[in-house]
Amino acid sequence: MGVLGFVLPASVRAWDATDDLTRQLVELLIETRAQLRQAQAWALADRVRDRLLELGIGLEDQPQGTTWHRVA
Repeated sequence: MGVLGFVLPASVRAWDATDDLTRQLVELLIETRAQLRQAQAWALADRVRDRLLELGIGLEDQPQGTTWHRVA
C-alpha cells in the first residue's frame, strides 16, 4: 500500500485473509502491477510485488494470471 501512498494503521494491517476489503485491495494491486508490467515498468511492478511480500502477501504469476496467498 505504501507504493501507492496509502498508510494503514497497525490495527488494519493485522487483517484476516478472508476479509472482503483485503481481498479487493490485493486484487486492485495485482491489476495495477499487471498494467505496470504491460507498460514494461518492471522496476515499479517489482516494487509492488516486493512490498506485498513484506506485508505478508505472496504473488504467483501463472499463464492464467496472478494468484496471491498469505505467507508467514
